[in-house]
Amino acid sequence: MFPIVNEYGKIVGFGGRVLDNSNPKYINSPESDFFKKRNILYNLFNAKQIIRSKKNMLICEGYMDVISLYDKNIKTAVAPLGTSLTENHLLLSWKYVNKPTLMFDADNSGLKASFKSAIMSLPYLTPTKLLQFVILPNEYDPDTYINEFSLNKFATFLKNPLSIVDFIFQESSKSIDLHKSDNKVVFDNYIDELISNIKDSKIKYFYKNEFKTLFFKKLKSLSSKKQSIKIIPKKISLKEKQISSFLTAYLNHIILRNEIYSLLVDSELLSNKQIEFLNFIHKSELLEVEIDNIDTGNFPSNVTEIYQNTKDGNIFQLFPYVSSDYDSKEAIKQIKESINNLKTRLSNLKKINKSLDDIENNSSSMTWDELKNITFNLHNNEELLE
Repeated sequence: MFPIVNEYGKIVGFGGRVLDNSNPKYINSPESDFFKKRNILYNLFNAKQIIRSKKNMLICEGYMDVISLYDKNIKTAVAPLGTSLTENHLLLSWKYVNKPTLMFDADNSGLKASFKSAIMSLPYLTPTKLLQFVILPNEYDPDTYINEFSLNKFATFLKNPLSIVDFIFQESSKSIDLHKSDNKVVFDNYIDELISNIKDSKIKYFYKNEFKTLFFKKLKSLSSKKQSIKIIPKKISLKEKQISSFLTAYLNHIILRNEIYSLLVDSELLSNKQIEFLNFIHKSELLEVEIDNIDTGNFPSNVTEIYQNTKDGNIFQLFPYVSSDYDSKEAIKQIKESINNLKTRLSNLKKINKSLDDIENNSSSMTWDELKNITFNLHNNEELLE
């Protein structure tokens, strides 16, 4: 249970979250004259001074995200109370910062909520009241991403937010096939509808130009792709990158090889080829040979393939523990945590009948009908309120 305070520090209600997978996931005090969820951002009272000093507010999906981020020294996070972002939430956020950052979970419902918030905000935007977005990789929330990767990697997303124009265009343009002439007309008209909801003349002028520029760039890129046939390399999944990091760490940390070997074999995460590679090194004289002294000239082709994957420079950037210079105790600790996190994540995905490849290859994008419904319903609601 968590006490909920308003922006002035007064306790106005309580919230709770289940510890298992039962529903409802969150429950709050009932609505009353002094407790209205649409007017409250969790943690705003505690965070407002640092928000003002840093000129940064991170709006997350739920208060568990806020608590997790605070524990990791990110203290500008706030969240609505189990409901989508409202106009009142936006107006409240703009009292403390000119451009809050919205970062909901990267699943389908989180993406829809982010898009709805973007469309909802358009009539309220001014040169001093803006909104930007951070979109994590598919299916991640802040806590799972930080635990699986690192706080530094997470920070790169925070430092590179999407503008509201880029976010709306990115999500809307991938929901419709722009190779078809009729769809180009439909989408161009959709952009005009979005622009018509903007009330500030300066915002309307510049956003219209930016939307149209992005649209024509998209059409130009589609035209270029149509004229040339390219072989697209197979995309390496996050799972494979993570497992390659374990194998790279195994090679680079010679004093940890026995321990890492046991962890990987017991984990059941490796493919047959990866097991063969591991055994090829571990059950030969190469076990005691430093990585720089290993002669790969006589490696079988399947072993060479796995070995080359461990040389990928991206792995060293994503997973610092693979480096031989990294502290051994800290490296083995992070490897254990990463293996457990990966196994847990794969187990959860199986429960909901999804594979890790779904995360990599199937975008959480909305269909065109879903997108239009969000825009249409919001527009109609605004008319009812006028």
